Amino acid sequence: MTRALFVAIICALTVSPVLASQGEQQLSVKALYAHPDQSAGGAAIEYCYHLSDLWKVGAEGGWIGGDPNESRPYFGISAGIQLDAISWVPYLQLATSLHMGEGDPMGTGWLIGVEAGADYRPSRTLSIGLWTGYHQVISAQDARNMPSFFAAGIKVSTFF
Repeated sequence: MTRALFVAIICALTVSPVLASQGEQQLSVKALYAHPDQSAGGAAIEYCYHLSDLWKVGAEGGWIGGDPNESRPYFGISAGIQLDAISWVPYLQLATSLHMGEGDPMGTGWLIGVEAGADYRPSRTLSIGLWTGYHQVISAQDARNMPSFFAAGIKVSTFF
């Protein structure tokens, strides 16, 4: 029993926690699928700054579109809350983004959205996660053509 207690103490003292810390930065590559009136794929790069183990802010840029003639870039900012206590890190965030497109049904417009996801973080420098979100068009040339849509995807992140 003494030997088991000794091993437990040594393990507890030498294991590195997987928690985020204040000031940590996150860079993610995301593959996404959106389902407005039609199916569309896309990709994005996201940067987040972790204000604490609970709060984060971020910026994202990417493109989305099913048809090369209708693909469009987008840029957005977000603020979120995360429960960074174990290797699985669930989060919820609010986001706003500007989608720019000539010749697509939506045109150029602002969106607001809510996203939820979970990242698996096997080490302090790497995570892989799944996310989903609902986005609502709040200002566009013709918002009736695509007033809202769901999106989902996978992301791979590095922390520094």
